[in-house]
Amino acid sequence: MIDENTGYIAGWFETILKTTNGGVNWSILSNIPSNNGNSNNGMCFINVQTGWICSYGGRVLRTINGGVSWDTSFANGTLYDIQFLNSQTGWICGDGGSLYKSTNGGISWVNPPLLTTANLLSLHFINVNTGWTVSEQGRRIFRTTNAGLNWDTVAILPGISTDFLYSVHFVNAFTGWTGGSMSLLYKTTNGGFNWYQQSVPVPLFVWNFCFLNDTIGWATGGNQGIIIHT
Repeated sequence: MIDENTGYIAGWFETILKTTNGGVNWSILSNIPSNNGNSNNGMCFINVQTGWICSYGGRVLRTINGGVSWDTSFANGTLYDIQFLNSQTGWICGDGGSLYKSTNGGISWVNPPLLTTANLLSLHFINVNTGWTVSEQGRRIFRTTNAGLNWDTVAILPGISTDFLYSVHFVNAFTGWTGGSMSLLYKTTNGGFNWYQQSVPVPLFVWNFCFLNDTIGWATGGNQGIIIHT
C-alpha cells in the first residue's frame, strides 16, 4: 500500500493487481493463467505512480504511470527481492548470490563482486549508503555502508545445514531483525554484528517483516498464513 487508497499486489503467473479504494476492489493489470508466466516475487513502489517488480527469469518491470504500462530490463537468475531508495537508485537480489544495483531507475543493472554462491532472498536498505542482505544457506549477514562499493560479512548465525534465512529488515542503523526456516527469528541492536534469538509463539517460516518503529512490528510466514506481532 502506498497510501490509504492505492496499493499493488504481485504474484504467480505474472499477476499484478491494483486498488484505488483501500482494497475494496482490485483491477487486473496483468494476469497470465498458465504455467508459462513468470512468477513475480518482489515489489517496491516509491509513490503511487512509480514502482518496480522483480521475477523469475531475471526480469525487472518498471512503471512510471501507475501500472498503465511497464518497461522491462533483465539481470541474471531468479530474483526474489527489490528495493529502490529513490527514482534512480535500487537493488535486487536472487539465486546463487545474485546482487545487482541500478543507478538509472532500473534501465540497467550492475553487480558487485560475488559475496556468496548461496541464494540471497532478502535485502533492506535504510538509505542509499547502508543496507543488509542475508544468505539462505549458511545464514550469513552481509552489510554495506558505502552504497555497495564494499560488503562485509558482519555475522554468521548459529544453526544446522537445514536452517535457512529468508528475510531481513532494519528500522535504523542499529536495530534489525532476520527470520527464516522453522521459528528462526533473531534481533540485533548493533548493526548486525551480534544477534540474539527471539521466541516465536507458533512454528512458522518467517518470510517478511513490517515495523513502524523499533518497538512495534509484524512478521508473516508459512504454516496457514500466520501473522505474529510485537
